[in-house]
Amino acid sequence: MKNPFLIVEDPIRPVPKAAYGWRIYTLAISASWATAMNGYDVAFIGGTLALPSFQQEYGFKQGTEAYTSFSSNLISIFVGGCFFGGLIGYYFSEVYGRKKQLIGSGMVFAVGATMQVLNGGKLSLLYIGRVATGLGVGASAMCAPIYIAESSPPPIRGRLVGIFDICLEMFACIGFWINYGVERTIPPSRKQCQVPFAVQLIPAGLLLVSMPFMKESPRWLARQGRVEEARKVLSYVYHLPEDHPYVQMEIGEMQAHIDREAQMFGRSFWKSTWKEAAKAGIRNRIILAVCLKVLMSFTGVQAINYYSPRVFQSIGLRGTSTQLLVTGFYGQVKFFSALAAIVFAIDSLGRRPLLIFGSVGCLIPMFYLGTYSKISNSFNSSMNEPDTGGYVAVVMTFLFAISFAVSWLSPPRVFASEIFPNRVRSLGFAVSMSASWIAQFIVVYSAPYMIARIQFGMFFFYGSCTTFAVMFVYLFVPETKGVSMEHMDFIFNGSVWGLKARRDAEEKIAQHEAIIMGIDAGIGTSEDKESV
Repeated sequence: MKNPFLIVEDPIRPVPKAAYGWRIYTLAISASWATAMNGYDVAFIGGTLALPSFQQEYGFKQGTEAYTSFSSNLISIFVGGCFFGGLIGYYFSEVYGRKKQLIGSGMVFAVGATMQVLNGGKLSLLYIGRVATGLGVGASAMCAPIYIAESSPPPIRGRLVGIFDICLEMFACIGFWINYGVERTIPPSRKQCQVPFAVQLIPAGLLLVSMPFMKESPRWLARQGRVEEARKVLSYVYHLPEDHPYVQMEIGEMQAHIDREAQMFGRSFWKSTWKEAAKAGIRNRIILAVCLKVLMSFTGVQAINYYSPRVFQSIGLRGTSTQLLVTGFYGQVKFFSALAAIVFAIDSLGRRPLLIFGSVGCLIPMFYLGTYSKISNSFNSSMNEPDTGGYVAVVMTFLFAISFAVSWLSPPRVFASEIFPNRVRSLGFAVSMSASWIAQFIVVYSAPYMIARIQFGMFFFYGSCTTFAVMFVYLFVPETKGVSMEHMDFIFNGSVWGLKARRDAEEKIAQHEAIIMGIDAGIGTSEDKESV
């Protein structure tokens, strides 16, 4: 039986084993500290809002209309900052490069985190700090996956971009546990609620310390006309000599792709970029990337991530300490599930199967949670601990975490980072991320009101959205694993139906590779091709 976890090589153009060395993984990890900032922020803030010391510090009481409005505003302005950060980040990543943009994003985030720690109980400074951290997260989130994808060998591109999400979930796990830790070890005080905000500086510091030592994206350098620099970077990152045939072939394809784009759309970057984005073969990619990012938010994951203590309260868990403890386990389950999916599955099983089967695993828990909370009236119950159905509801929440982590966490981001041509890659990814932030804003702003007013209906709503997502992915999303970024045109310039697009593309890619390698298409045995 074939091992599904092995690296899947292109039999005609295998990547030299040296390219899978430590440098490319170090590059991916260094850039991925950017998403650690996001992962921690998403996880810690809901638990911090539940701390009595935090509520006392800012003069709010849980359960009141003022508290509902405050929590909604505090979280949604962060997401709003992410939206504008993504737009600003797109410009800076194109003009100044991926590396400098990531460093600048880390600096902005660090300033915002410092303001949240040292605001002296002033709401205005807390809000400004939240906006600043949102700007830093939004700018880095649109750049880091592209930076990693542009530097990665195709057979492990999904795995390397997936490291971005491993870091996200690792620090989300820390964020989910941090509030339980301070609640148990530090007496209620300003210090107790300052510690979770201060920990934000750790991922920002790791990003700022590591990124100055990394190389710029070779594809960004090539597009700037700095081809020799791109060659040196590719040689260094892949552990290969500059004159190695694989390096020469990669650089040659980059140049050929850039030249074709210039012939079709001109040399003026900004004008030609928007012109190319409106082209039929690119429009469909933008639509698919946007839909996947929006559907990801409407699985309901942000509602659970940001408001996890209140969600667990809604299914019968009482007591701040208990809610924070279960929240910590929720984050831990997500982290290990994401790690397993990225290491073992995303480049072997592919993006599409993970999305389809993982979505089914997401919608079942949502419908159960809605049914249980409706029948048991758990939102309004005064019971001190869950009944049997409540414990099953907790297990279902963990099943949701596992299913989301293996499906909607990494594949949409990997997909959006790899499908666009060089000239419009940043634009396409930025548009998809902007749509994602808008969807997240809608979800996180509405979630506390949904919890307070429609209660069990919230779970049915997100379950229905995920059901639609399964059908959408099955019909329209093609598999992209193992395809070089320069060959994505073969997939997306054909059929709109996902399965047919990949099937047709495989034939075209094989013919193209045969011509490039000097082999007559359709002639020769597999042994002949392997010997070339």
